[in-house]
Amino acid sequence: MSTVLMGVIAFLALLVLFFATGKKTPARPLEQLPPASAGVQALASLGKRIDAIKLYRRETGATLREAKQVVDSLRGQ
Repeated sequence: MSTVLMGVIAFLALLVLFFATGKKTPARPLEQLPPASAGVQALASLGKRIDAIKLYRRETGATLREAKQVVDSLRGQ
């Protein structure tokens, strides 16, 4: 194998290792998340859970886990 090919393989192996061991940040507690807008609440009440999660993420920049947590809490109200 040529030296360049060995270098490319080593670089790719390091990239895989780097992304495989990345630290995941924990979701913020529900109390620290922004409140759901009227649109998110309306979608959740209509049973459109996925659309409500998408809208909440778009409006707040929350993670998927955080948005799901907020929308699920709306179902209990």
